Amino acid sequence: MKDSEEKNEYRHRQAAACHTAATASGVAEVRQAFLNLEQGWLQLIGAAPETSDIRHAEADLKVDKVKSKRARRKSENAIPRKNK
Repeated sequence: MKDSEEKNEYRHRQAAACHTAATASGVAEVRQAFLNLEQGWLQLIGAAPETSDIRHAEADLKVDKVKSKRARRKSENAIPRKNK
């Protein structure tokens, strides 16, 4: 069985991979899922960020959701082009 230090290194790598995937995602729900996974990995090693850090991430997601809704409305209201 791996010792504690090796397990924590693995958990840090997994958390970092989840964070990278979250920042790369353009979909708010996917980003939130990866951030949740990151938090889970960090909690396993007792290194979860402060609650205020989580609130900042959630605030960023709310802004993204508003932008997504605006983009959907804009595309729904667009006049379809006729193919020739």
